Amino acid sequence: MLRFFYYICIISNLSLPLMYCSPDYSSSDHDGRHPASPTRLDLSGTWKFTPIRCLPSETECSRQLAELPASERTFQIDLPDNLRRRFPWFTGEGRFTRDFNLPVNTTSEGQMQLLIGGIGSLDRVFINGEEVGDSGYSLATNTDARFHSTWSKVRYYSVHHSILQERNRIEIHFVALDVKAGVHRGPIVLGTADELYSRYWWSAFLFEYIYQAETILAFFIFFFFLIYTLAPPVERGFRYMTAAFAAYAIHSLYFIPLPIALDYLLFLKLQWVARILSQQWIIISMLLLVRLSNRRIEHFVHVIAGVLILVTFTAPSYSRYFSIATWIQLAFQLEILYFLGVYLLQHRERGDRSMIKVVLTVNLIVTLAYISDLLLRLYVFNTPWVYHYMALLNMLQFLGLYSYKMYAFQAEARIAKHQLLNERLRISMELHDVLGANLGEIIIHSESVPGESASESDSQKLATIRHLARRSLRYVRDLVSLLKWEEQDARSLRRYIQSHLERLRKTGRYEINHQLDDYRDVLNFTNLQLQRIYAEWMTNVLRHSRPRNIRVRLRVDSKRIVLLIVDDGHGLSWRGQTIGSGLTHIADRVKSLHGRVRSMRFGGGEIFYCSVPVGVARRIEL
Repeated sequence: MLRFFYYICIISNLSLPLMYCSPDYSSSDHDGRHPASPTRLDLSGTWKFTPIRCLPSETECSRQLAELPASERTFQIDLPDNLRRRFPWFTGEGRFTRDFNLPVNTTSEGQMQLLIGGIGSLDRVFINGEEVGDSGYSLATNTDARFHSTWSKVRYYSVHHSILQERNRIEIHFVALDVKAGVHRGPIVLGTADELYSRYWWSAFLFEYIYQAETILAFFIFFFFLIYTLAPPVERGFRYMTAAFAAYAIHSLYFIPLPIALDYLLFLKLQWVARILSQQWIIISMLLLVRLSNRRIEHFVHVIAGVLILVTFTAPSYSRYFSIATWIQLAFQLEILYFLGVYLLQHRERGDRSMIKVVLTVNLIVTLAYISDLLLRLYVFNTPWVYHYMALLNMLQFLGLYSYKMYAFQAEARIAKHQLLNERLRISMELHDVLGANLGEIIIHSESVPGESASESDSQKLATIRHLARRSLRYVRDLVSLLKWEEQDARSLRRYIQSHLERLRKTGRYEINHQLDDYRDVLNFTNLQLQRIYAEWMTNVLRHSRPRNIRVRLRVDSKRIVLLIVDDGHGLSWRGQTIGSGLTHIADRVKSLHGRVRSMRFGGGEIFYCSVPVGVARRIEL
């Protein structure tokens, strides 16, 4: 699946530049007429750029603009192109203008459409002094610091026929706020709706809808990982990955025009903080997944994140923020190359070697994504879509990494299970053949000593030895039974009790009533001991109490397992002390589970109560 998306992304990356270089949009004569279509005008090419004013906080921009004489404040510039590649100092209001001729055979009825690929960040477009559309201005406040960014929105404005003349002038008033400024993406085309709608739809799909889908996908992956991490046990690496996608989802809100006016510089800082946290947590999660991380590295990475966040908030202006963001991106690029490249190769013998290969492959995509963003911030290339598409592919590959790791977990679990079964079988054989045989021999020798030849003190000692030997032999047999349990042969406590009660019911001597919750951990010490406790007590009840009615209740919740047996026979009151052989066995087993047990005599019979804490019992599983 990831390979499919990878090839799609490569094909898209190769084909997207051709969309703006095809003969349909690039071959125009000197007055803007297009030879292939009599009504479609390609307005790309040379425009006039006039900086109007800088934002008040942009001191460097104001200084540069003040140094320009009024007669030299108009520049020739080729569009579409990122304005910052030529004027990196400019942040404020500007204007693009161009004159064009209307084709002689253009109809005088209906309306034309103006398609502009992208303007950073706000715009108002005029033709012959009449406004034909705007993006962002209607939601902006009057203060210079609060704007509604629409840099990724594809502009598609309607132009009524009454506005157009034989000779026309188009003006684009804009505010440059982002690292992508001015008409940073084409096409710039005037034509009919029939000619331009499909072109508009593809441009909006490739450069607007996919960016917004990236935000939705980031939130989806975050919730996907969140649900997974809520069901422990889970590796800490996936916890960090969950946090990383939460931070990236917040960062990617940058792709969606928010419906309220914001202090845009503050918003840029906050989304950059989210990006820093996402990047740092991705590094930690990768190191944890290959088992090469430790607390010292995690603390070091978090210290770096804290420093970068503090530096980000020191930016008093947009230009300073752009500069800081570029240096931070460079620092992160070096950091990820070291931790996910050099560090893994240096310590690959100590880590999970199969996962190291996967992470190195993942690091290649991550590196390409952030290098493309760094080159954009250095104004080397005007290809912001490369970073965004690589980021989308990056999220998909993290889903693939999750699937791969889960498959690896399952394979490791199968191997560990087979090893555990083999080891349990070997230990059970050793216990049965060696320890069990020795205990049996001790019992035989202790019983072979004639009682009349021994003193009373020696007889008591022999009785104690026989008792301890039998008790130890019983525990050895229980342990061997547990160790030799295969999953297909093991039964849950509920099934064990239910099958026993069904056998009693078939005798016709007993009235049986039961309500049993399911305790699914069949291969553990708790299940085995509770089965033995139930069997031992029921043996005493059937042998000594001689009941007619038997009721059994097994209640299981997240904290305790409660076994309740009520019968109408001749029972006894017992407080859980070691009395007699059978009751001693029950008391010892309950004590090993850190539980409580007792029975109470009442007028119509007796009640047996046994309670075991689930959490404690699980900690002593074998």
